Amino acid sequence: VSRGFISGDYYGMGLMPAGSGTVGFVWDFRHSAPRTASDDGYGVFGGVDVHLVYQADPGARWQHLPGRPDFLCHRDVNWGQGSLYRGGIYTASCPVDVGDETRLYLSASAHTHGWYVGADWKINEELKQELIDVGMARIGYASWPRDRLFGFRADPEGSVTIVLPPCANPRELKLNLVTGARGWAKAEILGVEGRSQEDAVALTGDQLAAVAAWTDGSQIPASPAASVRVRIHLRDAELYAFEASDA
Repeated sequence: VSRGFISGDYYGMGLMPAGSGTVGFVWDFRHSAPRTASDDGYGVFGGVDVHLVYQADPGARWQHLPGRPDFLCHRDVNWGQGSLYRGGIYTASCPVDVGDETRLYLSASAHTHGWYVGADWKINEELKQELIDVGMARIGYASWPRDRLFGFRADPEGSVTIVLPPCANPRELKLNLVTGARGWAKAEILGVEGRSQEDAVALTGDQLAAVAAWTDGSQIPASPAASVRVRIHLRDAELYAFEASDA
């Protein structure tokens, strides 16, 4: 209602794996008046926008982000031909990675949902023909740097602790991050000599796979029987993702 619609429902959803979690691209069908003449009073007219949700583990509840703007708003999509694609946005089932970019393909409709029918579900032939002439929808994509939908921001300072599973081999830790002009990120392996924050090399700039390092190298010692806790210290920086791999 606060967005100017009388009601709404979830129309569909795209999904993207994110480590042990899953990101969802929820299609919000927001209804405008009038409702249909059915007993249930279904909403059939309105627009479709997309917002983000996140599930930390399989079977866990979905986390919404109240107060955040829509991820994709149908009012913002304009793909030419002099027509604002004001009807709705419908995503593909999942994004695809193209180099260092992630693309979410989508279909954007030129008219609002149910535009060519009345509340009695009867088709308006004139409006139907106009829809045919203009075209039902167009296909495009939204894109962003790889693994950068969600992140932790330190303003000015903060830290994030991540837990790596046991591993019999030495590893390296790669961080997806962005820092301010004077910002940095430093990795500390808790309880391991030579891997303190004071020993850490400051990571700076805009990097998709910055290797965490210390004064004597970048290896995380093997730990076949116990998990490894790594604390990422941040100053004026954003941390989006991490990956551990054999050194």
